[in-house]
Amino acid sequence: MNGPVAPPDPVELYPDGMRRVVTGMSSSGRCCALPLITESWRGRRRTSERKSDPSYTPSNLSLEVTYPRLNIGRRCGMFWRGRRPELSHHATIIPARSERESDTLDSEAESSCMPACIEGRNVNLTFRPPNRRPVRALHGFDIDVEECEFLSIVGPSGCGKTTFLNVLLGLVKPDSGELRIRGKPISGPGTDRAMVFQEFGLLPWRTVLNNIELGLELKGIPVETRRHISRRFVHMVGLAGFEGHYPHELSGGMKQRVGLARALATDPDVLLMDEPFAALDAQTRDVMQVELLRIWQEARKTVLFVTHQIDEAIYLSDRVMVMTKRPGHAKKIFTIKLPRPRDYEMRVTREFNDLKLEIWQELKDEITV
Repeated sequence: MNGPVAPPDPVELYPDGMRRVVTGMSSSGRCCALPLITESWRGRRRTSERKSDPSYTPSNLSLEVTYPRLNIGRRCGMFWRGRRPELSHHATIIPARSERESDTLDSEAESSCMPACIEGRNVNLTFRPPNRRPVRALHGFDIDVEECEFLSIVGPSGCGKTTFLNVLLGLVKPDSGELRIRGKPISGPGTDRAMVFQEFGLLPWRTVLNNIELGLELKGIPVETRRHISRRFVHMVGLAGFEGHYPHELSGGMKQRVGLARALATDPDVLLMDEPFAALDAQTRDVMQVELLRIWQEARKTVLFVTHQIDEAIYLSDRVMVMTKRPGHAKKIFTIKLPRPRDYEMRVTREFNDLKLEIWQELKDEITV
């Protein structure tokens, strides 16, 4: 059985409110020594546990749970690849490790047991159009994106940002290199990935609801099921009341919400976004950035976001990658340590603008006019 750990009963396991470690017998009868992963259920989580989790409830408690000899990873807090042993009712409580020991344990577990959601190594691609010179798009491109991470890519025009998304989507095959999603090589398009394009790409003869359920229809999902799913995403993206409207009756921001809902409705593991707000006016773009963060925190997806706007990348992301000019590869990656949830006003803070300047200093040398 896969899934996140539910918080323990605070009265049954933690009558004194102190930190504890749970150990016990697995459902197969084998003892779980539990010395691998820490999961916190505190009101303020550590940076490594900052993603929202459906089973998270703020309290003064924390649960430290681990399982030996399993390939354990993190998805919005914690997830399992493969079977997870279930604790029996005979679980016992033993004294917890110190904070320093737990932090060391966390870092060791993350480095050894948690492969990145997206892994790219030495990806190379050259376009060879007939009767024209070859164009080297990507050269030695490396990337790692963690589960539920929001990573943005900025770079000069023509550096290969969109090309890499198409390679990751499985539409373009690289000349060489390795590219994996959760450890599996990419051999073509798959339902574990979805793209939100700069162009809205809505079918004009379909209503909002019918556009959102297009991917579900192509997957052969029954009518009632896909209608239920599409209605849920209509509400998630804030389009309730517009289900029966056609694309020509919608604003640009509303059209992009439909495109986002259509991508999310198929429940992909990875959401690829290629300058989705570039065609919007400045005010609508700012609103959509706020909405995207809200939707991302609710949908809990891994996002790879391409943009030319440095402030947009900082505001949205956990990390920002700066690419070189063509042939493109990663020049530098910036970790965004601004707290979440983020509000619009943080864009005028000194920390935000210092980071914006630092990224610009790396990017400006790659831009040619």
